[in-house]
Amino acid sequence: RTMFRDPVFVLESGHAYDRSAILSHFRRNGAKDPLTRRALSSTKVMTNWAMRNVVQAWLDRHPGVTPDGWDSRELPEPAKDDGTQTFDDEGDDARVLRAWRAMCPELQERWPEAARPKDWKGVTMENGRVVKLELETSEASEESEEYEGFGLSGAVPAEIGQLTSLE
Repeated sequence: RTMFRDPVFVLESGHAYDRSAILSHFRRNGAKDPLTRRALSSTKVMTNWAMRNVVQAWLDRHPGVTPDGWDSRELPEPAKDDGTQTFDDEGDDARVLRAWRAMCPELQERWPEAARPKDWKGVTMENGRVVKLELETSEASEESEEYEGFGLSGAVPAEIGQLTSLE
């Protein structure tokens, strides 16, 4: 077992992780909580001050011990820029698409997390609402019409029903 070095909690779920571990998880897997595997609308993390105080108290009680996996006994300064993104200025439709993206590896390949959903391939939005989803594109040639799909499989998430402006 290792001790938290830089404890944080995921703002949306409240679960505690070490900062480097959760940020690495988000880079690899998108906005998904590793404990519950639920899609998150934000990867915002905040310093877990209560846990940080517990760690500091343990260090104070054990002055000659460096925790396993640590290169020193010092706690790092809490990060001012946690390297995450929030999408609080986006509407509900964008959050539905981000949640779907987080659950679907095929969409993660096509829809960059840093981009706004209105800029994602196959998404048409008007006034913050999704009005059209094209999950395959056609390229007409003289001989035949070929389709390049997103390669989606599985069930469509129920949250898609919240896209009430979808044509």
